[in-house]
Parts: sequence; structure tokens; C-alpha cells
Amino acid sequence: MNSIKINGDETFGGTEDITLSAEKNDLAFSFIGISFKDEESVNYRFRLNGYNSEWQYLPSNDYPNTRYTNLEFGDYTFELQARNRDEPWSESVFSGKITIKRAFTESPLFYGLSFLATLVIGFLISSYFNQRNIQLKLKSVIDEKISEIEASKNELKKKNDDLMSSIMYAQRIQNAILTSQSKIAQTLPNHFILYKPKDVVSGDFYWCEQIDSKCFIVVGDCTGHGVPGAFMTMLATQSLNDIIIQKKIYEPDKILEQLDKWFTKLLRQESHQISDGMDVVICVTYENSNQIRFAGAKSSIVMVCNQQLTEYKGDTFSINDYRKANKDYQFNTQHIDFANNSTMYLYTDGFQDQFGGKDNKKFKKKRWRTLLLKASAKPIEQQKLFLENNLSDWMGNNSQVDDILVMGVQL
Repeated sequence: MNSIKINGDETFGGTEDITLSAEKNDLAFSFIGISFKDEESVNYRFRLNGYNSEWQYLPSNDYPNTRYTNLEFGDYTFELQARNRDEPWSESVFSGKITIKRAFTESPLFYGLSFLATLVIGFLISSYFNQRNIQLKLKSVIDEKISEIEASKNELKKKNDDLMSSIMYAQRIQNAILTSQSKIAQTLPNHFILYKPKDVVSGDFYWCEQIDSKCFIVVGDCTGHGVPGAFMTMLATQSLNDIIIQKKIYEPDKILEQLDKWFTKLLRQESHQISDGMDVVICVTYENSNQIRFAGAKSSIVMVCNQQLTEYKGDTFSINDYRKANKDYQFNTQHIDFANNSTMYLYTDGFQDQFGGKDNKKFKKKRWRTLLLKASAKPIEQQKLFLENNLSDWMGNNSQVDDILVMGVQL
């Protein structure tokens, strides 16, 4: 037995008896069997007497565990056995006794007091209404309801304030995780970043790192926006630090492969299957070189030189995307040569998906390419404001529909 988590907190790892209060009724057992022959052949069976006397069987598993929720008060005994595949169960049985106390609200004393209180309140209410006329009764009821509404309003306002405080704190955390503007400016002095979350926090992110003569530029769009999307960006940022900085994997296609494996392993475990992922583009520039390397997961980049725009499309599937069986999925690195003073644009789909204009339609790809071509004719330090003004004019009174991220780099 590795551990027992009580209400999500790992508080026990031994064999002594446990006594818990009524609210601590969520138990998760984590265990492991050791085999000197073949660790992957270890099977398990377990039961929680007092809840279900039937044995539950579990085949070999990297993370053998089980969980019981909303247990009622009473005495329970958790029993666990292990064996190698096709061999008898172990003679020794792990056994741990767990007692969950009765809640006060379920005790006879509580029921008695409640009954007594009901009688007293009923007597007082009856006496009160017998002594008042109908007009005073009605006024009392109205005043009571007004007070309840005010109390509910104040409680709702407090909850909303607490929620916004938490989201604002999440925003500070996300901003701290994103690569700082000062750090990017040291590596890419001629650049801009247009970053407009739909909500306080964003599902879009950017990441930049200089390693020796290589500069890694990443722009990603995680599933969703708001707080769920922000959680995904934190996972993505951490995985990029691990893959590029720690593991020193530098080829864009290999980085995407590792990202895909990282997210698949994290989000598609046996205990849960989460299909969330991200569209992402990875570019690597090199000092004293007029070539970049690029790979994209359902994302593209645009290069503009001498008012000639070229779009380079990435692969057609996302990170942690659905994969058809027996089909080879492989990310590819593209080597792109560019002339001096070319401008590279990395972006998510938020700008193109924004509704607006006189017909209240999406901005779409064709209009987006035209806008980038116009922006490229301006100095790089003016392009962000140019795009912001065009976005504001296009949106009009419409609300923003998605996170928006555009990064321009003059090469």
C-alpha cells in the first residue's frame, strides 16, 4: 500500500486503523505489487468490506489505484491481494480498518433538538400572527423577503469579487510564465506582440528562448479560453522548457513530436481521457543566417518581403489531436530562405475568426493576408497599433469572440 488519500490529501501510508469525521468520506487507495519475475504481470484484487464485499479485480497497471466517494458513516475494512498473472493470490492480505463517524446532523440528539426547535418556532409564529392584524402580517412578510434578497445580493457580490480576485491572480501567474518583453527584445529587437485575451486570462501563449546561436519562437493556441485555456498554456510552457532547455531537442518537428507525446501521456491516462490540445507553430532562427526552420501543428506562418506575401502551412493535425488507427502521423520541418528586411508573422486564429464589419461576418483568411501585407509596409514599431486600430474598426460594437495573438518579427 503506497498511500491513502483522504478528500484528495495524502495523509496516510501505513497499516494503522483510521478514524475519520463524517465529511472525510472520499478515500483513494494507491498501491503497488513487486514481482521479481515480471513487474508488468502483477494483478490485483481488492474490496472494501462494509461497502461491497465482492472482490474487485485490477490487471497490471502503471498506477494501480481505486477510489470510494460519499461513504456513509460506519466501519469499513479495505483488503488487498496481489499475484503474478495465472498464479495463486498471495497468502498475505493487506487489511486496514477505517471508521467514519456519524455526522452530528444524523444523530438522535440533533433530530430531537430539531423537533423541539420546530415546536418552539411553530408556537412562536402562531402566537405572533394571532396578535397581529393582516396588514402587519403582510408587511412583515414583505420586509423579510426584501432582507433575504439583499442578503443574497451581498453574498453573490462577495462570491463574484472572490472569483474575480482569483482570476486576476491567475492572470499574474500567466503573465509571469510568458516570456518577458525585455527578454524577447534582447533576442529580437525588431518585433511586436499583439496579445488580447478574450477574458482576463488567455488560451493563447508565446514563448521565446535564445540558446547559443539559435532563437526559438513559439506561438500557440490551446483549446478553449479563459481559465481552462490558461491552464493549458501553463502546461505547454512547462513542456517547452523541458523539451528544448532541459532535453536539448532543437529540431522543430522533433519538438512537436515531444509536445504531442507529452500532452497525450498527461491528458489521456486510463483514469481520464481529455482530448484538449493546441495548434502551435515553432520557428528557429540562426545568427548570421538567412534561413529559418519551421514546423506547425495545424498552424501557418506568413513571410513578407518586398510586398510579396508567402504563407507556409504546417501539418494538418494538432497536438493531442484525434488519430486514425494504422495511419502514420509525422510532423515535418520546413527550411525557409529569406531576404534581408523580410518580416515574419506568427499568429493564432482569433483575429481571423472575429465577427464585425457592415455584414457582421468573420474577418477570414483573405482579408487577414491583405491586412498583413499593408502592415508590413510600415515600420515594425508601428505595426501593432495599425493592427489594433483595424481590429477595433472591424469589431465595432461586437464582443471579442476568441483570444487574439499576433507576433511580427523583422528578420
